[in-house]
Amino acid sequence: MSKFDEARRNSAAANPNRPPERSWEPSMQTVDGVVTSLAINSIVMKNREGNLVSHTLAEDATYTCDQAACLVSDLAIGHRIRVTVAKADRTMAVGIESLNLNSNFKSPDDRHN
Repeated sequence: MSKFDEARRNSAAANPNRPPERSWEPSMQTVDGVVTSLAINSIVMKNREGNLVSHTLAEDATYTCDQAACLVSDLAIGHRIRVTVAKADRTMAVGIESLNLNSNFKSPDDRHN
Protein backbone atom coordinates (compact mmCIF):
# COMPACT_ATOMS: atom_id res chain seq x y z
CA MET A 1 0.00 0.00 0.00
CA SER A 2 1.37 3.44 -0.93
CA LYS A 3 1.85 6.19 1.66
CA PHE A 4 -0.92 8.15 -0.08
CA ASP A 5 -3.38 5.26 0.22
CA GLU A 6 -2.40 4.72 3.85
CA ALA A 7 -2.89 8.41 4.68
CA ARG A 8 -6.27 8.40 2.94
CA ARG A 9 -7.34 5.31 4.88
CA ASN A 10 -6.20 6.83 8.18
CA SER A 11 -8.00 10.10 7.39
CA ALA A 12 -11.21 8.27 6.53
CA ALA A 13 -10.97 6.27 9.75
CA ALA A 14 -10.48 9.44 11.82
CA ASN A 15 -13.44 11.21 10.18
CA PRO A 16 -15.80 8.78 8.44
CA ASN A 17 -18.23 11.57 7.41
CA ARG A 18 -15.58 13.53 5.48
CA PRO A 19 -15.57 12.97 1.73
CA PRO A 20 -12.33 11.49 0.38
CA GLU A 21 -9.67 13.85 -0.97
CA ARG A 22 -9.30 13.82 -4.71
CA SER A 23 -5.93 14.26 -6.39
CA TRP A 24 -7.17 17.22 -8.46
CA GLU A 25 -8.35 19.18 -5.40
CA PRO A 26 -5.91 21.80 -4.11
CA SER A 27 -4.53 21.06 -0.65
CA MET A 28 -4.70 24.73 0.34
CA GLN A 29 -7.49 27.26 0.24
CA THR A 30 -7.73 30.98 0.97
CA VAL A 31 -10.24 33.03 2.94
CA ASP A 32 -10.53 36.83 2.66
CA GLY A 33 -11.61 39.13 5.46
CA VAL A 34 -10.79 41.96 7.86
CA VAL A 35 -8.81 41.55 11.10
CA THR A 36 -11.01 42.04 14.17
CA SER A 37 -8.70 40.63 16.87
CA LEU A 38 -5.06 39.56 17.25
CA ALA A 39 -3.38 37.40 19.88
CA ILE A 40 0.08 35.85 20.22
CA ASN A 41 -0.87 32.66 18.38
CA SER A 42 -4.25 33.40 16.78
CA ILE A 43 -6.14 35.86 14.63
CA VAL A 44 -9.87 36.54 14.29
CA MET A 45 -11.28 38.00 11.10
CA LYS A 46 -14.68 38.91 9.73
CA ASN A 47 -15.15 37.10 6.41
CA ARG A 48 -17.08 38.33 3.37
CA GLU A 49 -20.31 36.89 4.74
CA GLY A 50 -19.88 38.88 7.97
CA ASN A 51 -19.03 35.85 10.12
CA LEU A 52 -16.19 35.92 12.66
CA VAL A 53 -13.60 33.23 11.90
CA SER A 54 -10.73 32.34 14.24
CA HIS A 55 -7.44 30.88 13.01
CA THR A 56 -4.53 29.49 14.99
CA LEU A 57 -1.22 30.75 13.57
CA ALA A 58 1.11 27.94 12.48
CA GLU A 59 4.62 28.18 13.91
CA ASP A 60 6.04 28.32 10.38
CA ALA A 61 3.34 30.58 8.91
CA THR A 62 4.43 33.16 6.34
CA TYR A 63 3.33 36.80 6.41
CA THR A 64 3.29 39.39 3.64
CA CYS A 65 2.11 42.99 3.85
CA ASP A 66 1.19 44.42 0.46
CA GLN A 67 3.47 41.95 -1.33
CA ALA A 68 6.49 42.43 0.97
CA ALA A 69 7.61 40.02 3.69
CA CYS A 70 6.56 41.18 7.15
CA LEU A 71 6.01 39.96 10.71
CA VAL A 72 2.77 39.04 12.42
CA SER A 73 3.32 42.12 14.60
CA ASP A 74 2.87 44.26 11.46
CA LEU A 75 -0.78 43.18 11.19
CA ALA A 76 -3.42 45.39 12.82
CA ILE A 77 -7.14 45.44 13.49
CA GLY A 78 -8.94 46.67 10.39
CA HIS A 79 -6.37 45.34 7.89
CA ARG A 80 -7.80 43.46 4.93
CA ILE A 81 -6.22 40.00 4.82
CA ARG A 82 -6.17 36.75 2.90
CA VAL A 83 -5.57 33.72 5.10
CA THR A 84 -4.20 30.50 3.57
CA VAL A 85 -5.28 27.31 5.33
CA ALA A 86 -4.71 23.63 4.65
CA LYS A 87 -7.88 21.79 3.70
CA ALA A 88 -6.93 19.16 6.29
CA ASP A 89 -7.18 21.77 9.09
CA ARG A 90 -9.04 24.92 8.10
CA THR A 91 -8.51 26.47 11.54
CA MET A 92 -4.70 26.57 11.12
CA ALA A 93 -3.37 29.60 9.22
CA VAL A 94 -0.21 28.71 7.27
CA GLY A 95 0.03 32.08 5.54
CA ILE A 96 -1.43 35.55 5.91
CA GLU A 97 -1.30 38.26 3.27
CA SER A 98 -2.20 41.75 4.46
CA LEU A 99 -3.76 43.82 1.71
CA ASN A 100 -4.19 47.04 3.64
CA LEU A 101 -2.58 49.37 1.08
CA ASN A 102 -3.60 47.46 -2.06
CA SER A 103 -6.98 48.96 -3.03
CA ASN A 104 -6.88 47.11 -6.38
CA PHE A 105 -6.71 43.70 -4.73
CA LYS A 106 -8.79 41.06 -6.45
CA SER A 107 -10.12 37.87 -4.94
CA PRO A 108 -8.95 34.52 -6.41
CA ASP A 109 -12.25 34.29 -8.33
CA ASP A 110 -11.66 37.73 -9.94
CA ARG A 111 -8.02 37.20 -11.00
CA HIS A 112 -8.92 35.84 -14.42
CA ASN A 113 -11.07 38.86 -15.32
